[in-house]
Amino acid sequence: MSPTRFPPPSVILLAALVTLPQIGETIYTPALADLAAGLAISESQAQTSLSVFFLGFALGVLVWGRFSDRWGRRPALLAALAVYATGSWLCVGAEGLAMLRAGRAVQAFGAAACSVVIQAVCREAFQGEDRVRVFATIGMLIPLSTAIGPLLGGMVTTLWGWRATLTLLLMMGLVLWLAVWRALPETGGGPTPALLPVVRRMLGDRFIAGMVAVIGIANGVLFSYHGEAPFLLIQSGGLTPAEYGLTGLWVVSGSVVGAIILRYLGWKGWESGALIRLGLIGMLLAAGGLAGVAGLSTRDFALVPFIAFAALLFTGFTLTTTVCLHRALERYHDALGTAGAVMGLAYYAVVAAVTQGMAALHDGQSITFPLYSMALVLLALLAYVALLRPGLKGS
Repeated sequence: MSPTRFPPPSVILLAALVTLPQIGETIYTPALADLAAGLAISESQAQTSLSVFFLGFALGVLVWGRFSDRWGRRPALLAALAVYATGSWLCVGAEGLAMLRAGRAVQAFGAAACSVVIQAVCREAFQGEDRVRVFATIGMLIPLSTAIGPLLGGMVTTLWGWRATLTLLLMMGLVLWLAVWRALPETGGGPTPALLPVVRRMLGDRFIAGMVAVIGIANGVLFSYHGEAPFLLIQSGGLTPAEYGLTGLWVVSGSVVGAIILRYLGWKGWESGALIRLGLIGMLLAAGGLAGVAGLSTRDFALVPFIAFAALLFTGFTLTTTVCLHRALERYHDALGTAGAVMGLAYYAVVAAVTQGMAALHDGQSITFPLYSMALVLLALLAYVALLRPGLKGS
């Protein structure tokens, strides 16, 4: 272990914290149909709880990033996890759509610290090869957590109903609060850059605008899939919530394939721009494939190609977003924490808009999501050509 001025925190604890938002967002997707019936709301209204989550998350990224710079990483996480548990408690007791939305927004606001603060902790507590190892471990666990969420949610929903999934999130928040209080050391922080100068600088940066568009759209398409797939595979396809959760393991394997491809092509010397293009083209082909099987998606024999094209969607997503996140803030080394929080606020706002758009378009038809995704990925490719490619040339 490289010597640092801070005691190194547990990698297991860091991994548990950083995967909490993904599990919190996807764990109750298998229960969306039951939730809609239980609260006497439409399927489209049930899906809005996904977009509300991202709005709360976007604001939380900025607030907790600044909070942790000023008062420390450990206090920020303790406060944020308390907020997360409060939001989960509101969700468990929700008797209508308004309370559910409010609870999800509060829950997401707290969960955001597990993204922005943990990245800062890893940069401060680990150096050199240790830091690479930690980031690689966490990076592999994030896509896995998007499969664990539906798998857990499917089993819990089948056994105890939709409220039990939210109760499980409440318990996870409380356990992680205790773990942070007992085991997470303070890694400190440095001087806090003034916010407004960084914001003004980023608002005039076309490269950052391109990154926000591409990252936000790619994430929005992925989470729109999580919002639509339960209705397509459970209600139309006849799967149980538990069976739907199991399909997530196959779908998320696309992310593992994407990571392998990325490592291989990086070793072969592929430039960042080419890797981003490859990822976006993969997402476009996946959306086209899902459109092609849309007319058959209610039949059992269409399940295999549906899952295969969904996995390809995850492959393209991993290629695109991994490279973008790696390159996005290379011009902001003087204000990484603040710049990361501002960019996170921006692209999670895009994610919220994209998922809300899918909720508004939801009509129970299997063709709607693929067509919506194709249009969005084409928009992301346009943003790449107009805004990103000039800044990525030769790199």
